Amino acid sequence: MRFSETAQATVLVVDDAPENLTVLAGLLGNHYRIKAAISGDRALRICSVDPVPDLILLDVMMPDMDGRQVCQRLKQDPRTADIPVIFVTAMSDPDDEAQGLGLGAVDYITKPFSPPVVLQRVRTHLELKRIREKLQRLGRHYSSYISTELSNSIERGEIPDALVSRRKTLSVFFSDICDFTRQTELMTPEALTQMVNGYFDAMNEVVRKH
Repeated sequence: MRFSETAQATVLVVDDAPENLTVLAGLLGNHYRIKAAISGDRALRICSVDPVPDLILLDVMMPDMDGRQVCQRLKQDPRTADIPVIFVTAMSDPDDEAQGLGLGAVDYITKPFSPPVVLQRVRTHLELKRIREKLQRLGRHYSSYISTELSNSIERGEIPDALVSRRKTLSVFFSDICDFTRQTELMTPEALTQMVNGYFDAMNEVVRKH
């Protein structure tokens, strides 16, 4: 299996029917760490403790607090808002599916489900989550060297929009470190990195000022 970075991901399975928990846990347990909750309240308590799950399979029809309410609570909390939620439910009406996706779920699987389909969709959404997190890290890492607009777009996963081709009037700033090669020949990589980063920081201030 190619998904080495998601192989040890934690999947929370939420269903009020113990037999459904057993089936889903057995299906996914060979690939991921599994947590299980038999109620919406229990699921929220699990998600309140670090580390939060990487993905949630969530039943809709549950007593006391149904899956829609759980999803709303998760999306309102900044700590859990980015966890992919996949509804797994017997409610197969298109309006039900649209409502679930409108609440922020990333997918909707109807019961009785196909085990290969569940496995593939879990893999897909964990991989997409990993890519989004990588883009966010890149955006933060390069935020000092690119525009705020582009950095924010990268963090939101909107690279195509941020890099759309368009004409602009630009001012180009050239600068040079005199005698750079001779100065850096005897420097350690760490010292060189520190110097270059300091140089970029100083030049960025000039760019921002003008």
